Amino acid sequence: MERGFYVCWIIFTMTVICVLTKNNEEHCGKGKIVARPASVLPIGSSVNITCSLTQATDCSLKTLTIMRNSTQHKFDIIESSDYSVSVLDSNLSPYSTTYSCRNACKVLICGIYVKVGRSPDQPEIVNCEQEGEEGSICCLYKKGRDTYIQTTYQLQIYPTNCPDNVTIVHECGSQCKSSLVMGPHDTEYTAVVKASNELGTIVSLPYTFTYFDAVKPDPPQDIFIEFHNSSNICTVSPRAPQSTSYFRLRYRLVEDNTWQMVETSIHKNLTLTDLQPFSKYEFQASCKFLEDKGKWSNWSISVIEQTPEDVPNASLDVWYRQEPIDHKTQNITLFWKNMSASHSRGLIKYYQVVFYKGNNTSAAEKLTITTTWLTSCVDKAAYVIAVTAHNSKGNSPPTVINVTTEDVSELPSPLNIVVQEINNVSVTVAWEILPKRKMLTGDFILEWNEPHKVHQIYTNWIKVPKHYRSAIISDKLMPCVCYKFHLYELKNSRAGFAKVAFGATKQEVPSTGPQFNYKIWKDSSILVTWKEIPADSQKGCIVQYNIYMQKTHSLSPVQFIIFTNQSLKNQYQINNIQHNIEYLIWMTCSNEAGESTRALVQQIYLSLDGSFEGYVKIIVVVTITAILLFGIFCVLFIKQKLPLLLYKIWCNKTVPDPANCSWAKEYSTHKNDKTGLLPDQLSRTSSFEEPDTLEIEVAESGEDIQLFQPEILIKSEALTTDTLEVEKLIALQKDVEEQSVPNVPLKSEESSLYRSLKSHEPIITVPVSDYLVSQEITVDYLPTHILSDSVDDEDDDSDEVDFVPLHIFIPTVIGGGKIRLDAVKINSFVE
Repeated sequence: MERGFYVCWIIFTMTVICVLTKNNEEHCGKGKIVARPASVLPIGSSVNITCSLTQATDCSLKTLTIMRNSTQHKFDIIESSDYSVSVLDSNLSPYSTTYSCRNACKVLICGIYVKVGRSPDQPEIVNCEQEGEEGSICCLYKKGRDTYIQTTYQLQIYPTNCPDNVTIVHECGSQCKSSLVMGPHDTEYTAVVKASNELGTIVSLPYTFTYFDAVKPDPPQDIFIEFHNSSNICTVSPRAPQSTSYFRLRYRLVEDNTWQMVETSIHKNLTLTDLQPFSKYEFQASCKFLEDKGKWSNWSISVIEQTPEDVPNASLDVWYRQEPIDHKTQNITLFWKNMSASHSRGLIKYYQVVFYKGNNTSAAEKLTITTTWLTSCVDKAAYVIAVTAHNSKGNSPPTVINVTTEDVSELPSPLNIVVQEINNVSVTVAWEILPKRKMLTGDFILEWNEPHKVHQIYTNWIKVPKHYRSAIISDKLMPCVCYKFHLYELKNSRAGFAKVAFGATKQEVPSTGPQFNYKIWKDSSILVTWKEIPADSQKGCIVQYNIYMQKTHSLSPVQFIIFTNQSLKNQYQINNIQHNIEYLIWMTCSNEAGESTRALVQQIYLSLDGSFEGYVKIIVVVTITAILLFGIFCVLFIKQKLPLLLYKIWCNKTVPDPANCSWAKEYSTHKNDKTGLLPDQLSRTSSFEEPDTLEIEVAESGEDIQLFQPEILIKSEALTTDTLEVEKLIALQKDVEEQSVPNVPLKSEESSLYRSLKSHEPIITVPVSDYLVSQEITVDYLPTHILSDSVDDEDDDSDEVDFVPLHIFIPTVIGGGKIRLDAVKINSFVE
């Protein structure tokens, strides 16, 4: 058999050499090119390239050149003539090389490909197997070294006792799959692989196998799992569709990467005794035909089952914060974490917190909650608190905390807490302690949350051992979110004072600047206030705010930097603002990634100093008010005092002595008259039966009489109308004149020569000026028609009594009308 293969090999080699000899030259229209000894050469060979012309050209004489891979190359010239050139290339590279011939005009004459490689190595069959009883055989083999040129591989399978019944698979790669279906289980088969290229052909050594060696069973289709009363014991039963007798099983926790393996030869049921309660396990099974030979099937599809619950076997890790409310009450906040599955051993349904006050064994308060934190307001006293977790099987061992009224002010908070980002997904929190503190009382608690969240669930915390000075937070951190970190030191499970820091992961530049307002103060300063930008726009932790002020005609603004720890109220005062200059003001904010854009630009202009401007406004208002009040006062004063002033100027004369007037002399001549009648002049002036008396106090003889401003008193009776109609007044005057004047005897007075003449007729009054309303009313008066008669009779030709007219004592009323003597009392005083 081997001799036959060698004969075939010799025949194939000679054929290849002949083909290569014929294909080692290329003919073109203008010439030809030849590669000797062949166009396919093994690595390390040399090639002779010859180019010649078959027709003359203008650029042909002694101008032929040979290029390699379209580039100039320095060859060893063997022969050169007018119409041909021959070169030698001893530096051949694997794969394919192109040689081209060109004339002086760089026109392509002809070209040829030269391939360089090696003959194939002998293949080696590693394994032949068949998928299931009805699958096809696939053989896996090794090719050997790379040949650099195209090489084909051919698989041949035949029964060992029948070599003529060959099944051939052409053009297979590293795995050749045959269509042969294996027959009886005891039949032996032989497989070979033949490799060939243009430099040679070789056949692999024979590979023999049987049915049980090559056939791989199908994996089990079903896996049945049954749990017993105990939660950590179960039975696994795989089922395979083929007549396999040997099984193996592997299983693991779902979150674990390590498998545990179990095998069985006869019994198909497998018992597992090391499973954890309330845990999810993944199961897979495999099978084969014989125990000592053959192939294992592929692993079956995974089956995931959860073991039953059991009583929790660990206590909760609890710590607390104590905060006083007043002198009688306090807040106690407890924190704990969810148990791991290995400790909870079931689904925790609720937590129970029991408060025992002092040494009392009865519970003061019992609370049942589902969260992992609790805040309770209790009296200021010592408490013992027990916390337990409950599932369907029972409760965990209690965690007992002694809450005392001990002061923890001597327990200082950690120092210099720093938060740094690492790997864009985690942060490192580092801190220091006082150098003098060599021994710490307890561990550290590192808590973090989002400061912009209103409702917080206190589960984001870890406990750090007391000899650590840093911690890495690598989970539950959202990118571009600012977190607030609190670091506490524990003393008997109680947290001391916290140290606060801020940090974020994968920060970006803030998307917008803050909205702001400003207020101008009197001392040439402005107060800028702003609001924090929304949390989703911060893109991290804001470390500083920037205020820019720029004069309108300036190119460089002035920047004011306000760090977040320096402005808790989000405000900043800028002093020494220049007046009569227009400013532009805007704000930005910055985090570790960069500075935001501005969201708002406002203008500021101060025309005057704030305090001076206020004083000017007050002065202007006061001045205008004073001028208005002074004007009103002057108008009122002029209206009231001007008539009296004019009266004093023109009428300030000495009052004549009534005893020397003609009326008094006439009265003396008629003194003893029995009729007692008045002179005609007086009787004509009286038209009322009971006139009021005009009382005039006369100075003693020999002294000048000074006339002062008379006191004018008017009493008006209520009328249905403001004024009397003119017609009624005329008619009334006529009736009065027609009446006779009664003879009234006159009696001498010691202080005056006048008597009071009182009329019995009703007195008719007319409205008078408002300036006289508040004066005192008098009843004694002279009749009204005395004035009218005295004025009307000034031109009368009859003899008149020489006396001073009474109207000179009566001032004219401002505002209309005249003051009548029947409503006036005039007093004359002696200086």
